[in-house]
Amino acid sequence: MRWYYYLHTNGDLIGKNPAVVDSDASYFDSDFVRKVWLITSREKLIRMLVQAKELGARAERIKAIEEKSTVTEKDYECLRRIDAGEDQEKVVAEIFG
Repeated sequence: MRWYYYLHTNGDLIGKNPAVVDSDASYFDSDFVRKVWLITSREKLIRMLVQAKELGARAERIKAIEEKSTVTEKDYECLRRIDAGEDQEKVVAEIFG
């Protein structure tokens, strides 16, 4: 898994293929780009969605990415508990069995 997302100033969360982005070092140099994420794992995807929500990304775009990537409330709960200091293996086993 390797994909870029960026948050546009209009609230849109836009995905970009790394082949396009990596060929241009200044690809995201724009006043319209609020934040850029490189997604290389499911955890990074979920963290990006949390941050994008906090930064005001459009809810319908978040929902579309969640549906496409099958991200559920269980994923968010898992991340919250790990970030709170709980043991990752234990949390994952409890939530996802």
